[in-house]
Amino acid sequence: MKIRTKLALGLILIIGIFVAGQSYNSYLSSEINSVAEYHNSMSIPALTLLGDIEKSFITANHYVHYYIISPNEKTKNAYLESQTTFLNHVREYENLSFAKNSLGDDLADDRMKNMMNNYVDHYENIFAEFVLTSDSIISNVDSGDSETVILLIQDLDVIYDDFQNILEQNYSMENTGIELEQNSINNISAQITNSNLILNILLGLVSIIIVIIISFDISKQVESLKQLTSQISDKQYDIVSTHSKNEFDALRNKIIEMGNTVKSSVQELENFRKALDNSASVTITDPNGVITYVNEQYCQISQYSRDELVGKTHKIIQSGYHTFSFYEDMWDTLKSGKTWSGEIKNKSKDGTFHWGKTVITPVIYDGNTIHHYIEIRTDITPRIKLQEKILKQEKLVTIGELSARLAHDIRNPLSIIQVSLENLKLMSKDTKIDQKHFDRVERAISRISHQIEDVLGFIRNEPMQIEKTQISVIIADALDSINLPNNIYFDISKNDFEFYCDKKRLAVALTNLIINGIQAIDGKGEIKINCEEHANEIMISIQDSGKGIPSDMKEHIFEPLFTTKQQGTGLGLASVASIVRGHNGIISVTSPPTIFTITLPKNPDSEDSV
Repeated sequence: MKIRTKLALGLILIIGIFVAGQSYNSYLSSEINSVAEYHNSMSIPALTLLGDIEKSFITANHYVHYYIISPNEKTKNAYLESQTTFLNHVREYENLSFAKNSLGDDLADDRMKNMMNNYVDHYENIFAEFVLTSDSIISNVDSGDSETVILLIQDLDVIYDDFQNILEQNYSMENTGIELEQNSINNISAQITNSNLILNILLGLVSIIIVIIISFDISKQVESLKQLTSQISDKQYDIVSTHSKNEFDALRNKIIEMGNTVKSSVQELENFRKALDNSASVTITDPNGVITYVNEQYCQISQYSRDELVGKTHKIIQSGYHTFSFYEDMWDTLKSGKTWSGEIKNKSKDGTFHWGKTVITPVIYDGNTIHHYIEIRTDITPRIKLQEKILKQEKLVTIGELSARLAHDIRNPLSIIQVSLENLKLMSKDTKIDQKHFDRVERAISRISHQIEDVLGFIRNEPMQIEKTQISVIIADALDSINLPNNIYFDISKNDFEFYCDKKRLAVALTNLIINGIQAIDGKGEIKINCEEHANEIMISIQDSGKGIPSDMKEHIFEPLFTTKQQGTGLGLASVASIVRGHNGIISVTSPPTIFTITLPKNPDSEDSV
């Protein structure tokens, strides 16, 4: 007889015993469910409602006493509301006597219904006396008859004692019922336990007999398979298949076939590994980012040995170039089970920097559990250095173009100043005309100053002067430096907090963004300035009510010399972006409506800002 036949017969016997035992247990379980349904639908809700009744009565009594001390309409209204609450709870308790089970039958019998209704009558009668006495107290308090109030308070205390006596009796009745229900459940549970014990013993005995019979047949075949797998583990793949006589012979042939497939796959994977090691650096990390494997090329580029890298995280080679948000977004992507790709700047052991085109893939086991991450990096340092060189050359060209444009932009404001001064000399006796020309001179000077700041803010490369300051101070400095039009409404966040930054440069950045918003709404509209504080970073957003930025221009607005205005250097937003990057922060824009958002670390010099 084949092993599968023996197993089938044993399984049929086990199933028969199991079904019989489960049928009996199902009957007992239905009995427990019946008791539990009464417990959950009657006893527990009843105790809860009794607590609510007691609480609402005490609350009403409290407000009456409080009114004696401090009579006012608010306390009287609260007392009236507590009356309604008490009566609602009593109605709910009365309605509970008509609760039904899942079959639609009444849970409470006639005796229980009568007892619950009697308690409801007691509560209503006592509360009627309470309300009558309380109303008299309130009336005498209002009339100033303190002696009558004192006598009524004594009556109120007697009513309260009567209520507590009835409530204690009601509690006692419900608790007794719960004890009886629990005893019933315990008795049925004991029967189920005994039934399960007998069932398990029978199943155990039958299973042991079946195992003894079949294990002898299996042991010889398993030993043969063990020898076969040992041969394959030792890479002895050339094994001849045998004629199939039983299940184990078929399994043996499948293992031999699998061994031949493994041989081919191992060779193919080895070829892939060699090709990958020759073209890229490879690391493997656990789910927490701890390095468990590095290839030789990774060691060469990072200049660390395997022993120095394994057991560490990639923080050992972080350059400090990327923001905290950059790594946070990367981990969010990876933990969601998705592959992340991008360019990362790292630092070698000797302090030199290198760039890698990086692809990180989560390896998922058991459907949704990340077992480890595989990271493959291709060295793109030569390309990045070439791009940086080209960028420096472009900046030199930009300075030349900027000089010509700046000279042209300054010439016109100076002409206005010149003409206005001449007019002031001729019309110095007319006060209104004097003010008009003064305003023109002021606007011209403001325009020159702003354009010069754009240029200096973009080309200077001075170190950041980081100091502790408040966001409200920076916003105030930015607004003070602008000639604000009367037709613009500013909605400024009231949030205030401290953080570290270059106070002067960040104020210049906000000035540029506010001026940009003023120009966008043509001197009339609304500008919102919002500030938020998070665990390790702050966010500043500036929104205007203008028409918005065309979608084809958004990606270029931070580029030097790019502008959509007839006036201006095109360096304002480029300068803002440079200042934000200098703080290890990021700036972004959405439109419409146009919202510039600056995200900065609370301290650019701290490890959290890396």
